[in-house]
Amino acid sequence: MILGITGLTGSGKSAAAGIIQKYGFILIDLDLLGHEILAEEHDRLVQIFGTCFSSGGVIIRTKLGKAVFASPRLRRKLNAFMFPLLKGKTCRLIAMQPAQNHIICGALLQQIGLSSICDLTVCLRAGFKNRRARLKKRHPDLNIRRILQRLSAQKMIKKLLLKTDILIENNGTMQELEQKIYKFLQNINEGVYG
Repeated sequence: MILGITGLTGSGKSAAAGIIQKYGFILIDLDLLGHEILAEEHDRLVQIFGTCFSSGGVIIRTKLGKAVFASPRLRRKLNAFMFPLLKGKTCRLIAMQPAQNHIICGALLQQIGLSSICDLTVCLRAGFKNRRARLKKRHPDLNIRRILQRLSAQKMIKKLLLKTDILIENNGTMQELEQKIYKFLQNINEGVYG
């Protein structure tokens, strides 16, 4: 089985994927894969974006991220480069262990084209205040302007998130999320979702 976990920044995707991973699923984290690709494709990225995001042969992710979240044009350019690489690498990882259950976790699951290989897609949804607080906790170095910039950069994907198979509200505690995930996995085992 391949599960796709998606949601806006701060919705609890990683927390949900971590819980599911405890039940024997292999986690494919698109953010981490993206970091690997940035390192592997340094030279090609410098050709596309120039040297302003590179230092000593390494892409400066914080600098690139800041620019990409501030510029829709740069974001589109980066996505056009990264999406095919992310999709290819994800498919290769799954092909290496086809008998295993996998979770693909990422905000841009649909845009990358990975929802089509998932047996079920799950959207984690949380209110704006909860997402903002979680983002601040995860990135204490970000000021409120940059947090709001990141949150607003995802406005365009809200409609896509609603096209998932399952919607899980995540405005409560970690224990409540664990209970919801357990019930979700129980429903899978009982064939509730087909």
